[in-house]
Amino acid sequence: MKYGSVLAGIYATNHDEARLLQEIMQSALKDRAGTKAEPTLARWNNELSNIRRKADANEWVGWE
Repeated sequence: MKYGSVLAGIYATNHDEARLLQEIMQSALKDRAGTKAEPTLARWNNELSNIRRKADANEWVGWE
């Protein structure tokens, strides 16, 4: 048996990109409701929501 890990990142550098990413995430959540992927997608969506909320509150111009 082989083991490995993958590290990936998506960088949204402005609010428009973050909104697009969140729309994609929410669409995927709807499409995969009740599947094994749902908890992962929900976690990613929540992380993005938290980042966007902080960006809005702190009026970040560019952010990750």
